[in-house]
Amino acid sequence: MNTRSHRNAYKYTWRFVCPPHRPDKVATVRRLSHTLNVPIILEEHQLAEIQDEWLHVALDKRDCAMQRFEYPVVVEDTSLEIDALHGAPGPYSKWLWRDGVTPEQFVRTLQRLEQPVRAVARCTLAYGYEDEICGMLWAEVEGTLVEPRGDHRTWGFNSIFQPCGLRATLSELSDEDYDLLSHRGRAWRDFLTQYPHAQSKSK
Repeated sequence: MNTRSHRNAYKYTWRFVCPPHRPDKVATVRRLSHTLNVPIILEEHQLAEIQDEWLHVALDKRDCAMQRFEYPVVVEDTSLEIDALHGAPGPYSKWLWRDGVTPEQFVRTLQRLEQPVRAVARCTLAYGYEDEICGMLWAEVEGTLVEPRGDHRTWGFNSIFQPCGLRATLSELSDEDYDLLSHRGRAWRDFLTQYPHAQSKSK
């Protein structure tokens, strides 16, 4: 786990700016918000994404959100890094599914290059409020890509990513286990635990 933070990060109420029609992202945040008793405001808005490394993609999304909204914001970016592809597709994995590539097609193509197909799933959270608070943290989970199992309707690579040490894909995990073991669950749990938002003293 890597973090970069500011000591005054407890002053504000965070607003999660997430893309529309992504119930998977929203569900995880809502569950952890309830479990940790840390309310968070959800704002659906499609942010533009630059073509760059995962670190810069997340930071640019945060900067766009800060310009768009007058609130303390946190944005999320997810990447899937395949060993056999030297880290690709990285933050661009989402475009595979949007272009119509199915998880089955993706896995079977990769299995021609390497077996098992080793990969890293990463969830990056970048947060900021003007110049006073800016930072980011991320969580990584190592695993392998397998034939789709679990709920195939879930977005992205959840049905084909099996974390190391587990016999289940991310789609097969219960909500509780997903929030504890997945890249997204770990990142959000760390963020909400380290920076539980509170009203500014100036309000």
